[in-house]
Amino acid sequence: MSDTGNPHAAKNNGKGTEFISDNQQKGLKFWVIDGYLQNVITAVTEGFQCPRDNVVAFMYATASAAIGRKATCKFGNYTNHATLWQMVINDSSRGKTKPLNWLCRPIDEREDDAMRRYRREMEKWREGKQDGEQPTLRHHVINNASDEAVLRELAYNGDTFWRNDELASMLTGFGRYSQSGSGNIVAHLLSIFDNSSINITRVTTDPLRLQCPNLNVVGGIQPGALKRHTRPEWWGNGFMQRWLYVWPEVGPTPPYKEVEIAREHADYWDKTITLLLEMQPVTLKEDEAAKSMRIEAVNKWNKLADEADRAGTPDIGAGYRKMAIHLCRWAIVTALLANKTTIDEYVMQCSLQCMDYFTATMLKVYDYCNGKEQPKRLTFAEMVRGINEVHPIINQSQFAGSIGCSQQQINNILKNVDKTESVK
Repeated sequence: MSDTGNPHAAKNNGKGTEFISDNQQKGLKFWVIDGYLQNVITAVTEGFQCPRDNVVAFMYATASAAIGRKATCKFGNYTNHATLWQMVINDSSRGKTKPLNWLCRPIDEREDDAMRRYRREMEKWREGKQDGEQPTLRHHVINNASDEAVLRELAYNGDTFWRNDELASMLTGFGRYSQSGSGNIVAHLLSIFDNSSINITRVTTDPLRLQCPNLNVVGGIQPGALKRHTRPEWWGNGFMQRWLYVWPEVGPTPPYKEVEIAREHADYWDKTITLLLEMQPVTLKEDEAAKSMRIEAVNKWNKLADEADRAGTPDIGAGYRKMAIHLCRWAIVTALLANKTTIDEYVMQCSLQCMDYFTATMLKVYDYCNGKEQPKRLTFAEMVRGINEVHPIINQSQFAGSIGCSQQQINNILKNVDKTESVK
């Protein structure tokens, strides 16, 4: 990974790519990263017809898992790793699992290789053909695991990627196999997020030492499940503020179309993840312009946090203060995806724009979990009928073409309106 010079020009091996300007991007920003990776985001979004924010979140999650503890950057007196916990909130069948699986494929293939190697070694060991201690499976990814298993993986491997297609199973599983309940694992997770070393001593098992553990977490959850399975005390102890929430604004389902993701995009993504997995440890630097921007942002968040505290909502205040840590970690991943080893003003600007998004979604999640009703999402038919009431649709074919559907769909929706009115 090396600096590319012009932050808007991707490192594309001379082939070039069309730069996606900041103004063209809504939601999570990614205009500073490698242009080919921007194209991967577009291809996966179109291929699975899912919200683009989902794809950006999953790309960053997979990249941060591949980076692990190999990249660090010192911000003031604090050293940060590329540790990200991301919760993608969508209704069912809104494009969470498939794009996540696609982007995680390079890591999954390594997991498959590790499992095959472990089985071969175990077979030799059992047959007495291999000396030494019993072979150990070195996981990089865990999905469905008990609390103790997660802690053990971190103790043995240091870097672990906890990936959940449905985060509800993770949240409800806390403490399921532990007599101490969910409180114990959540307390450990609070320290693990901060990369703090932990000693764990049990009567029935060998002691564990988690030395500077690095746990990256990603998964999807439905809004209703989020509200049901999160606990009020998790806001008070800071667990909920440790997450970055991705909650895309979604409209009506577009007409279905089949767009194959080109092999060149898959190959480039595989190459990117392989480079991140195999890269040598690197210490990123923050230039003075980026540092100035970061300090200004932290002061802004601290001011907002103080206002939230005075308003009697300290949980929101804690969310604002946690953004300073999220910014540093997001910037590390952004820099490496931009082929840079310096966090410059462009990387910082793009990362700050993402923090604006995450601040808004944190507030949205807080309101939602605490009983504040969210606006009802209109169906496509309701929107068409609403437009027709205010401004009658004269030319159905032209209207249908402007919003990407068929004239027959519009006609059927308006026909149903006429039938309802005639019954009345």
